[in-house]
Amino acid sequence: EDYCRKNGLMGLSDKQLHAYPNAWRSWPRNYGGNYGDNSDVPLWNGLARSLNTIAVRVGDLVGASNIFNFLYNTLQLTTLDPTNDVGLAQMVMGSQTKGVTPMALASAFQIFYDGEYTTPHLYTRVLDRDGNNATSYQALTSDTAYVMNRLLKNVLYSSVGTASGRYPKSNGMEAFGKTGTASDEKDLWFVGGTPYYVTAVWWGYDAPYDMTKTLTKQQAKTSTCVMAWKALMEQAQADLPYKAFPASSGVVERRYCTQSGLLAGSSCPSTAVGYYRADDLPDTCTYSHGASTQAADPAAPAEEAPQQTVIPTDTSNLDTD
Repeated sequence: EDYCRKNGLMGLSDKQLHAYPNAWRSWPRNYGGNYGDNSDVPLWNGLARSLNTIAVRVGDLVGASNIFNFLYNTLQLTTLDPTNDVGLAQMVMGSQTKGVTPMALASAFQIFYDGEYTTPHLYTRVLDRDGNNATSYQALTSDTAYVMNRLLKNVLYSSVGTASGRYPKSNGMEAFGKTGTASDEKDLWFVGGTPYYVTAVWWGYDAPYDMTKTLTKQQAKTSTCVMAWKALMEQAQADLPYKAFPASSGVVERRYCTQSGLLAGSSCPSTAVGYYRADDLPDTCTYSHGASTQAADPAAPAEEAPQQTVIPTDTSNLDTD
């Protein structure tokens, strides 16, 4: 976020985005082989639906080298290859030389709690001689962490999320997560977090193999990983008291125009709820709106289908990315 702001990549107009280098490349495709449905897609929606096209566009704006440096140096994903893994395919789509372990992935996702990163270990904590935690540091600002937390919540709670409705039933506690699939269903992933735990589930063979050759296409989906994670979290948190994710005082909730992405004005026919840094709010929409269908509201629960949702007619292939 800070990189995009410093380099003038925040709030680009449609014309600017269309002129941006690589904007019209024929790669990547989304899961199922499509490139989109010819409608504008809010970032939260692309993340919830695991659209590769949206992820690569954001990664291209940020820059593969910046993503690599953050993952390798800040999140300590040292199995990444500094020579061969600095690219959009590797950094955004997961096509790395060696990849990462479930423990490393779970450790990386902990920053979406409050921005703090703690080195993975099999003991409770390490203190220095002054009683300070010697294994933790701030990887993200608390504001950015909370915005990402709200975005990743949509994967589980939004009606368009790839893990829609599969959140743990744990005393009303919230959760966030992300699905992932390698080409030809050779690797299936889900990493999810609650106010107590972050857990990653991987399903595959030690030597990559298309699992649809041993399972049906319907069985070889990340929904299996999600359900395993859900069952584990419900068991692990069964006797734990309610706990909430820490909200950041620097983040505010505002309604935005689903057509322009700007804060909703009085004439916007379709709005949804978004989360923003209080010191970096978008402008208010003054567009002259034409007839348009309404985008899914990320605040709408998975059990309630939002009105006039703009998604492809057939979403059966959007279970994973």
